[in-house]
Amino acid sequence: MNSDISSTYEDPLARSVRRRLRINGISNGVPYVCSLDSLPLVDSADDSVVYSTEVPGEVKLLPLPEDEFKKGSVKELQAFDDFRVRILPVIGPLPAIFGLNIATYILFSLAGKPFPETGMEIKGRKKIWSSIERSIGTIEQRFTKVEYIPKLSITTDDIGYVFEDLNYGRGTFPPHLVLPKPSAVRWDPTRELTVDNVVIVSPKDAEKHEKECLIGGKDPIDVWGREVVELVKRRQEETRKVMAYRRP
Repeated sequence: MNSDISSTYEDPLARSVRRRLRINGISNGVPYVCSLDSLPLVDSADDSVVYSTEVPGEVKLLPLPEDEFKKGSVKELQAFDDFRVRILPVIGPLPAIFGLNIATYILFSLAGKPFPETGMEIKGRKKIWSSIERSIGTIEQRFTKVEYIPKLSITTDDIGYVFEDLNYGRGTFPPHLVLPKPSAVRWDPTRELTVDNVVIVSPKDAEKHEKECLIGGKDPIDVWGREVVELVKRRQEETRKVMAYRRP
């Protein structure tokens, strides 16, 4: 599918590209071609990205049958450590399929023709951002005791950065689960609501943080522990660096 790089998710390489673009003040406007079961590739000639939505994880080698051990040294089956030539690590045709997808997109662009499904948003990611924005807006309304907040000090695009790039589409707190219904909440009640003062949490944890930290005045370290506080601090520092290098 063809859309914008701001809608990419899960893929570490696409996330790195998004971060580099944000440092240069670019959050969208770079098209990509998507394949759901593939390895990430980038074609710099046309700024088009082919990426994978597969959740990154540890891939282990399949166990060898007992008969293989009887044939001799198992190490003879591998070209180098942790790699066995008799078990394919990837499906060979996939890189070629990726190249064809990129080539097809470029040919459509050169011909001035619309690429199939142009502009399609992958799995409604921006709808998720809007949902998170509404959740934090509701909490902010209660916390600030304002009857109506016409506009938050952070945008939907900011929420997208915090959710996708900073937290990898998962919750901020360990073990960083993929949340069925992600929410967001202001982290430090003594500071304004800014991009570096937001955490992604479950609705239950958002309610707990609001009750105990925002309203109750407890120190986050007493509620969530030192590990979480240190993690949030590192994420805040990373966000400030990205925001500092943004073009005006």
